[in-house]
Amino acid sequence: MMPIEVENPTGIFDRRQIAHIERNTIISSNHVTHFTSKFNTLLKIIDQGFRPSYCNESPVYLKEYEELEALTRLVDAELPDIENVRIPMVCFCDIPIKHSYSQRKLFGKYGIALKKDWAISKWITPVTYVAENTKNHSLLFSIYALVDNAIDFHRGDECRAEVNPYLINLQNSIQRYMDYVKPYFNFKDNRKYYDEREWRYIPDNFSEEDRENTERYLKFNLSDIYQIIVTNAEERRIVVKLLKERFNDGSKNIIKIRHA
Repeated sequence: MMPIEVENPTGIFDRRQIAHIERNTIISSNHVTHFTSKFNTLLKIIDQGFRPSYCNESPVYLKEYEELEALTRLVDAELPDIENVRIPMVCFCDIPIKHSYSQRKLFGKYGIALKKDWAISKWITPVTYVAENTKNHSLLFSIYALVDNAIDFHRGDECRAEVNPYLINLQNSIQRYMDYVKPYFNFKDNRKYYDEREWRYIPDNFSEEDRENTERYLKFNLSDIYQIIVTNAEERRIVVKLLKERFNDGSKNIIKIRHA
């Protein structure tokens, strides 16, 4: 198997092998799907790739945990700042398309599904769902507090002018990890996030200006596409034409009509 060139967020390695073979089951799939409510958005994705959008993830941080105070100290922010946590991302779900009625109703009737080996090669990652008052919830925020206290200890030691850089890197890594954490349940909206089986793509060093830079979009090839979902024959014809223009191959077999 040939190595695949990928974005390297950790600096640990430059190349990796992607060996991922997975079958569809009742609750998971060998592909990840992105849904959208607009047909024109689907066409733009096919033509240019996925544009990361800033999503408001404040509920992850605003949940009234006992450890919230430690979290605010760690990122040196006041609560009003944390109320506006916006993360650039592209979201997918790991649910077989034939069982995705709820997702289509919630996120949009159009969709594009891509093979999971492509997703993994692009560092698209399943989010970690944390349920309130569970062990992993307690441990996660305890780690935040421990790192915060360790940094404060070093800053308060007059014998050491600088904070241990490994602690700073650890702090940054934990903060990045939190971008992939989501509550198990949203009690305010009575919505179980866990049922979404979300996978998330978050680009490195992405800014508002990059939203219009197509070079920063998440790209794919025709061979990476598992299925494209439209709602009628005319939309199917338009997508076939676009695939032929974009990839020089108007593959009809990957386009499925699913009525709203």
